[in-house]
Amino acid sequence: MNNSLILNNASAYRTAVGSSPLLEPHETETAFPKELLDQIAKTIGLTNPAKRRWLQYHLRDMPDDAASYRLRRAIREPGKLAKEFNTFETACQRVLNLLDADATNDGLDFQCRPDDHLHALLLWEFGADVIPDDPGRAVEDGSAKTLFEKHVGSVVRLKHAAANARVDVERKVRSGQGGRRHEGDWALEEIIRLLLQLYEEVTDRQPGTSVDPNTGKAGGPVVRFLQLCLPRLGWHFSASAIRAHVRRVTQKDQ
Repeated sequence: MNNSLILNNASAYRTAVGSSPLLEPHETETAFPKELLDQIAKTIGLTNPAKRRWLQYHLRDMPDDAASYRLRRAIREPGKLAKEFNTFETACQRVLNLLDADATNDGLDFQCRPDDHLHALLLWEFGADVIPDDPGRAVEDGSAKTLFEKHVGSVVRLKHAAANARVDVERKVRSGQGGRRHEGDWALEEIIRLLLQLYEEVTDRQPGTSVDPNTGKAGGPVVRFLQLCLPRLGWHFSASAIRAHVRRVTQKDQ
């Protein structure tokens, strides 16, 4: 089972959540309060303290994951966006080439060279940022050099971010006309997939659903688990609808 989505997507869009109307933000710290965690643990029969901490740890970041998936689902013209990321990445690399900076180590290997005219003039400008009335003193005491190297590192990180975003857009959107228009709610499916993975991790049981033979109603611990979690992430469904979504996700993953 691949848990990279759970481990790597957490907090990736925490800053954007508070600023973008696309993300429909939820308060991360209050989305899963202790009372709800107690109810979830009881619903799925979770008594192991370590497993409970694991559940709490990953549920804490689920609102950010949901927000990031909604953002990606809302992307229009992904081919154009990928080209823009590529242009941005190339521009960053050109800046680094002019500075003779290495992008392979987050800019940590970059050393400002005062004997280089380009470096020297930029160093003076950073000195003016540090001590506007006496840039020379900032150059002499090294604070201008520190600020210069910090900004070069930021360019490197921007380049890597653009590259990662481009790859993400290219990987998650099918090539050709139509894209994901006919795939249903991709964001919801990804969140259900994460929650099912988390359920399996903390319970050591394969996620499955059931139907009451007497009432015909969908049920089972997985359905009840999702009934408690999904509303906190912005989705509200009946037990039958949740069961249908679970079946769809698990069938795709087989």
